[in-house]
Amino acid sequence: MKHLHEIPYEKFKMFLDSLSEEYDTWTLDLQNNKNDKEFYENGYYTMILMDGDKMIGLFDAVVDFSNLRGHPNFKSNRKYLNIDFIEEGTNVVIVYSYVIHKDYQQKGLAKKTLDQYMKYIHSTLYTDLQLNLYESLKFIIHSARTNENNIASRKLLRSLGYQATWKDTEKSNPQIIYMKLIDVKSNNIEEHVQMMMMGLTDFDMDLKKQETKLNIQFIITGWHFNQESLIDGLDELKNENDNINVFWSCHREPTQEIKEKFEWKLFHNGGEECGAYDQAINHLNLDDDTICFFMHDDIIIKDWNFIPKCLDILNTHKIIGNCRDYSDNFNPFKITEIGISEEFDGKMFKDYVKLENQHLFDEVLPIYKVRPSFICMKYKDVVSIGGFEPREEALIPPLTEKDEWCEKDEPHYRGTKGLGSYGNLFPALVCYKMNKVLGSNSIAYLSDRYLDSDYIYEMGRGKIDPNNPIT
Repeated sequence: MKHLHEIPYEKFKMFLDSLSEEYDTWTLDLQNNKNDKEFYENGYYTMILMDGDKMIGLFDAVVDFSNLRGHPNFKSNRKYLNIDFIEEGTNVVIVYSYVIHKDYQQKGLAKKTLDQYMKYIHSTLYTDLQLNLYESLKFIIHSARTNENNIASRKLLRSLGYQATWKDTEKSNPQIIYMKLIDVKSNNIEEHVQMMMMGLTDFDMDLKKQETKLNIQFIITGWHFNQESLIDGLDELKNENDNINVFWSCHREPTQEIKEKFEWKLFHNGGEECGAYDQAINHLNLDDDTICFFMHDDIIIKDWNFIPKCLDILNTHKIIGNCRDYSDNFNPFKITEIGISEEFDGKMFKDYVKLENQHLFDEVLPIYKVRPSFICMKYKDVVSIGGFEPREEALIPPLTEKDEWCEKDEPHYRGTKGLGSYGNLFPALVCYKMNKVLGSNSIAYLSDRYLDSDYIYEMGRGKIDPNNPIT
């Protein structure tokens, strides 16, 4: 951390201008300053977080001495307190404000830095107060406001020992006020303080229930855009549930309906479903415990109760497929004489894997497979296997013109007449990692039937398989 005055105002202004989504749940508290320039000039307690020479976070505190008898600002003001056991005139209240640039969120920086900043402010009080005033101080009350919708910030404060005390509804965006009481003599929260705070637990427990609500992320491979049972259902789900998000990872331009109803992004067409999923998770900012449903848009939804069914199965397993796929004895050392591009000619299967994951492919391994049309996993388990494959250099789109391998102008890869070669290889690489890292016993299925379950039917290139009809 650095003090705000250690960087020029222009860099501070540049940081404020770089914030976008952050302003949904945070605003710069100007206090008594007219503008951000005055805030910069008067920022006595303000600290910043840097990444090299780039400002990435701001931490500010307002210290209210009006609750400390003997201080020039003493006004016997209890506006922050609904806690009767706090003796009047014996405390100071510190109100914190903080923001981390979105590119650096969910890395633990806010928690670590706020913890350090609190200790810095706490120690600064000793030098800011005359000795007799500091000795009369019984409690330091650390306080922070957070937007009601900012679940991440609320969890952060709770993890640092803060407790929700009340809800401020005076502003257009209701805010939750959190407090942490420090007994100055012991420099800790004494047991009697915790017991006296118990009267606030009903409110605190209600908020905990909100904060522990499961986050569900649907990631849809966008190619066909024509299954209304999927599109309408996803639209209804996200509109009626604030913990469900839907993102379309598109490999071609989506329809206007998709653009209007969902978050989406057009990515480079390569890697089929696995490529779309990997590009999506690299784009999205997901929590470890987010439940991810990876789905091709070439499926028919028969019953949306697959969601609670999967949530139940995740209590005992880590990977869920819609239907049982064929098992395989996968050989990562097998050679592809004609590769997906000339770069891969004569390369082994494992050479299609990201460099950081290739060490896993060290043996011929019997694997259970999960079709990429439907995969349910927690995000932290996706991270543990190193995401989806193949590596970036193998994200080559299919060929569409006649050539020496395909006499018709149908989609195919080098050396083949169709899409099956790499359409099967890339999911197999992912399944190998699932079996290797998480274990074959971590895999479950909604059905023992091929392509079909009571909940979902997986089509192939927009068609129902006559050998495996929908039930």
